[in-house]
Amino acid sequence: MIKDYTVLPLDAFAKFAKEQPNNIYLRQPIDGHYNETTWAEAYQKMLRLAAGYRSLGLAINRLA
Repeated sequence: MIKDYTVLPLDAFAKFAKEQPNNIYLRQPIDGHYNETTWAEAYQKMLRLAAGYRSLGLAINRLA
């Protein structure tokens, strides 16, 4: 549990991905079975998405 309320959500996400990379982050029921995504997989997808935004010139302001 993160008790420092000044921590940004992205930082908290990175912390959990580092501390429990193989734990399940998301379990989605699709067509009668569950697709599971670990914290590490979700974090890598988020990093790729952010890189894509940056390549399009869409910078993300971390303090917005």
